[in-house]
Amino acid sequence: MKILILSSSYLEKDPRILRQIKALIDDHDVYTCGLSKSGIDGLCEEYAILYRPSKDQPFFKRIRNFLKMKLGKYDKLTWNVNVFNTLNCQAYDIIIVNDPREMPLAIELQKGLSHTAKIYFDLHEWFIELDDNENINKIFRTLVDKYYHKADIWSTVNTELADLYDKRFNGRPKVVTNAGKFWDLEPHTVLSENIKLVHHGVLNPTRKLEEMIRLMDLLDNRFTLDLYLIGSDQEYLKKLISKSNKSKVRFLPPVKYDEIVPTLNKYDIGLFILQEDVTSYKYALPNKLFEFIQGRLAVAISPNISMKRLVEKFGVGIVGDDFTAESLAVKLNKLTISDIDEMKTKSNFAATKLNDTDGVRVIKQLISSLN
Repeated sequence: MKILILSSSYLEKDPRILRQIKALIDDHDVYTCGLSKSGIDGLCEEYAILYRPSKDQPFFKRIRNFLKMKLGKYDKLTWNVNVFNTLNCQAYDIIIVNDPREMPLAIELQKGLSHTAKIYFDLHEWFIELDDNENINKIFRTLVDKYYHKADIWSTVNTELADLYDKRFNGRPKVVTNAGKFWDLEPHTVLSENIKLVHHGVLNPTRKLEEMIRLMDLLDNRFTLDLYLIGSDQEYLKKLISKSNKSKVRFLPPVKYDEIVPTLNKYDIGLFILQEDVTSYKYALPNKLFEFIQGRLAVAISPNISMKRLVEKFGVGIVGDDFTAESLAVKLNKLTISDIDEMKTKSNFAATKLNDTDGVRVIKQLISSLN
């Protein structure tokens, strides 16, 4: 079968896209379309022609996007007729949509050569309330409400979000977690004089990363924190740096996707405090948690429902009683080296279970169900 994967993301950095390609490339003709190419050998074609509305776009495009959003016309925020014409040179059997902004494109392709194509909609977030910015929420909510039932099948990242989508739309997604590939690594023994914490992720003010910065002022001198942050918000970065205890906190350049887990393996504890200000954060189960485990780290997190369930199930770390730095600091300061080594040992076991093996299997089953 010919399968087209759509996502307005940088495909070479997108774990879910890479997982979909891994699941399908051996048995199908796979095409991709995104902001960039995945770079994976064996694909039939990759089109780096989608785009995102941003302040970096030319002035006339920013004005056009502003007017579209003011008028509630969200169907062509990441593509145009030229994108459609480029993709409409093939008759696809299945179109996998990884972002609500590409659902209108998939529907348009169904009106062209791909008139018999089935649509698989991967909802990797709670797009009904994605952010604390209501303008952003309105865009995604409008698109999901309009196009959810135009898809033939759906998936999401955990059972909690599957329940929410099913309740809203009376159509339950399958669960494909954000677990990445298995890495054959060993945990390192902790050095008593220096317990190394690490966090990697997006430089986004809505994540309130300053709470992890503040945490370091509450920990004893055994603890240090390295941050690997991606993003272009230099003002927010400067703010974080200004609030940091330079003897305890370092800001390091981000590493390539394939280097994340080996880099994490040098540390002791993966750290993530995420406020549950919006529903998508409340039920977050992000890539980084699985990458911490593949890196054979202990984990220290806030009590977001889905993350807490997984960490406690496998015993790989500690969970704060609330979402404050103080709550997590109390538990971290009580940890002994033996405690951390035990958690890292459990993480070593969990890594054999929490990888993409199950996700690849479910993707293959979903695709087979569309035959």
